Amino acid sequence: MSITTIKRRASRTLSSRPIRVSLLVLLALAPWLYLIKLLQLASLAGNRIAASHFDSLSTTQRCQQNPFRSPGYLNTSLSSNETDYEHNRWIPFASNCSTPSLLPLVRGREPLPWLQNRAIVLFGSSVDRWHLVYFCELAHGTVEIIQPSHPLSPLQLPPDFLQPGERIVPGAQPHICRVEEYNLMLVFVFHYGLEEEDHWRKVKIGRPEERHWTPPGSFEARLSHLLLPLLSNLNISISSIDLIEVSSYEWDLAYWQQASRYRNSGAERHLQDGHETFLPFYVRRLQEVAEVLINTFPRRHPQQMPILWRVPHVSGRNDPAPRFAKAMERATRFVFAEGGSLSQSFELDETGAILEGGGQSSWMGDHTHPAKYPHAVVWSDYVLWRLRKSITGEV
Repeated sequence: MSITTIKRRASRTLSSRPIRVSLLVLLALAPWLYLIKLLQLASLAGNRIAASHFDSLSTTQRCQQNPFRSPGYLNTSLSSNETDYEHNRWIPFASNCSTPSLLPLVRGREPLPWLQNRAIVLFGSSVDRWHLVYFCELAHGTVEIIQPSHPLSPLQLPPDFLQPGERIVPGAQPHICRVEEYNLMLVFVFHYGLEEEDHWRKVKIGRPEERHWTPPGSFEARLSHLLLPLLSNLNISISSIDLIEVSSYEWDLAYWQQASRYRNSGAERHLQDGHETFLPFYVRRLQEVAEVLINTFPRRHPQQMPILWRVPHVSGRNDPAPRFAKAMERATRFVFAEGGSLSQSFELDETGAILEGGGQSSWMGDHTHPAKYPHAVVWSDYVLWRLRKSITGEV
């Protein structure tokens, strides 16, 4: 065989290797790309259902249904001056539509019969905890942390749970906000997302001396063994809860990112197994916990306010992998789309989307949590408006 022939064959072999590698990569990614595209199409279908209902309304009807969803802009004041907080508002473009500014009425202790003797429950992540804390600061209320040693705590830890020098992280424990003048109470209980394998029990979070994870691990178990017993200890019956807001996003995103980063983890099967990848898993779990919530907090009559589900806040700053975050937001909108099977029991809290549209990356307190201004002010006004609407019918 001549030297020329050998060189020609070697050249053909080398030139074909990139093509073979590219084909292998495409074959490996094909199921992923197909499933993501399928979810995108399903989500778009869900969004079209919502658009066909809400967008078909007149400007006045839109405002009456939800002024916070009416097209507009976010007026902001990032000043920490107490007199400037009212400037943080969603302003609809329509001149005959406005979002009510109710927080100043609460701060001024104006007579508000619709706010008297009310109970608001938040079940979610540290984002929801900060909603409670900031609301309490803005409303001049008092915050109480329910540590495991607290008389009201339903959490029972084994004697050897903490090693010498370890401490329970307060942020992951239940929080209560009381506004005494109205006998208003907000209750927050933390959960670790929708994963089913107690993943976070095996992951060290924070400083070596900090213990973030406390049992139980699953969404359903924390609902039944922490939230409901705490409400009972506070003498709050299920029928007396006036507003419930739930979310599951931040810890699910972290779970997905960890699973995609570390091979051979328990969570990786949701990424690698062609039968059940993460996004279909997330959709399935959203649907499952939605049914659990419906059965746990049944609506007593059709006019009763549905459970609020907080839409994820997505930005380039707080999400290292925004493609994951946006896919999860689409999944959330797909599951709880207007006109869908869950639309009678759930309503989306869009305050996170309001901030996203305003370029919220500059309004983050850190890489995960929105700052007090403008987000907490807008969220507080939204929750107060939604509560008032459910009690009085007033828009």
